[in-house]
Amino acid sequence: MRARGLLAIAAAVLAAAIALPAHAQDAPPMGLSLTPGVVEREVAGRDVDLPFTIVNNDTNPVDVALSVQRLSQTVEGAFDYTGPAGLVVEPALVRLLPGERATVRVTGALPDGAAALYAGLLAEPRIIRPAGGNVEVRTRVAGLLLLTTPGAHRRAVEITDVSLTPTAEEGTYRVGAVLRNTGDVHVRPQGVVEISEPGGPVLGTATLAGAVLLPGAERRLDGGLWTAPAQLPARVDLDVAMADPVARGGRSVALTGPDAVAPPVVPGEDLGELGGDDPAPGRSWLVWLALGLLFAVSALILWERGRVSSVGLPDTAVSCQGGG
Repeated sequence: MRARGLLAIAAAVLAAAIALPAHAQDAPPMGLSLTPGVVEREVAGRDVDLPFTIVNNDTNPVDVALSVQRLSQTVEGAFDYTGPAGLVVEPALVRLLPGERATVRVTGALPDGAAALYAGLLAEPRIIRPAGGNVEVRTRVAGLLLLTTPGAHRRAVEITDVSLTPTAEEGTYRVGAVLRNTGDVHVRPQGVVEISEPGGPVLGTATLAGAVLLPGAERRLDGGLWTAPAQLPARVDLDVAMADPVARGGRSVALTGPDAVAPPVVPGEDLGELGGDDPAPGRSWLVWLALGLLFAVSALILWERGRVSSVGLPDTAVSCQGGG
């Protein structure tokens, strides 16, 4: 009975580990929020006056330092904050009790002659803990400012690369393209990659979705997965047609032979793209612990059953001998 009770406990632990929310470990260490998350608008007369609301959802008081930083972008699309943007936030420091909110304002003007201004309002908190409390935790949140001036602007992109990368699943490739914004305002480029045999039929298409691309930045756009035909062609042509802004480009890619496109450098790199990646690796130890408990308790039950059976064997043997 004791073994069966342990088995029930192990099963419960395993169920809890599996049911744990996938992104539970991604929850921020404190509950500071900033709204709106993105302000995207034309600024008439170049003057800026934008309100933001900060809320402290934590159980401790918090001091929040605020600043407006210039925005830049990596090829993967992440935003970096690279120094003062020329705008002012008031107040620049607020103290919030648990559950309290405050409104701050970003003011200033777009530089003369500039078509746009790209910045982030950074809110960097410092939790106020009682003496002898836990170690101080720091994090930050940001609100994006995508501000343009009225009038005509130059919207243009250049295709710098188009790729077909093998995934962990044989015959399946990830389609992608890298674009550079050569205009003077941000864009959300949209287009299509057409995959075809050289001089032959179209084998498939991939859509490049519109994601924010800042002026002067390069960004990789994901076109999703393409499954090659069973009879793999030696080469395919990748033709990119961007519709907004308009741009064209492409190249030929070898699928077989010594020049064939290579798989990802990092082993298992594509497992997340194919659904094999666990977005919450922090829960894996619970799964392994529960499985270990299940194995140990199962072995204990089998051992007890074997012991009970072995105790009855001599009587059975004597009975059999007497019957002969």
